[in-house]
Amino acid sequence: VALEPNVHMHERLRVRAAEAGFTEADGTLLVLPYGAEDISSITAALTDWATKFSIPSSKSLKLPSPSSSTAGTTTESGNIPGETSAFVIDTIVCILTLCSVPDPSSSLRALVTHTLKPGGQLLFYEHVRSPDPQVARAQDLLRPIWAAAFGGCRLGVEGVKAVREAGADPNHASDEN
Repeated sequence: VALEPNVHMHERLRVRAAEAGFTEADGTLLVLPYGAEDISSITAALTDWATKFSIPSSKSLKLPSPSSSTAGTTTESGNIPGETSAFVIDTIVCILTLCSVPDPSSSLRALVTHTLKPGGQLLFYEHVRSPDPQVARAQDLLRPIWAAAFGGCRLGVEGVKAVREAGADPNHASDEN
């Protein structure tokens, strides 16, 4: 499953995936035009995809609406209050994307809470804010120009911090990438 809001990248994703043996026709690939923050559309598309290709779910989750105050909470039975979705992802891979997500911590929290199965993993390689104050200042100054030139990529986003705030366990996370 690939989340790519830039539809101009979809064909390239499909070609690269096909080279590795994954296609939408056989249900081994799903390319979604949503940003990570659009959890309702993501879960709806995953549920439709799982149903269409008879992909078994490992657990049924209860999904709240994105504005729900219960987001990230569970009931005594371990379910999240709200709507039902029957699809759960084993692994989320996030590569140089948090820099373009409006609220990376919140979006990751929603993905981890609502789509990642218990015991699943979040793998990430992200930009980071420099610990050097002068470099961090340069990142701040260049951010608007950089974002305009590179599709919304914002320099200096604290990717590792976003993963921690999302409640994921960034084992061996490094602030040096």
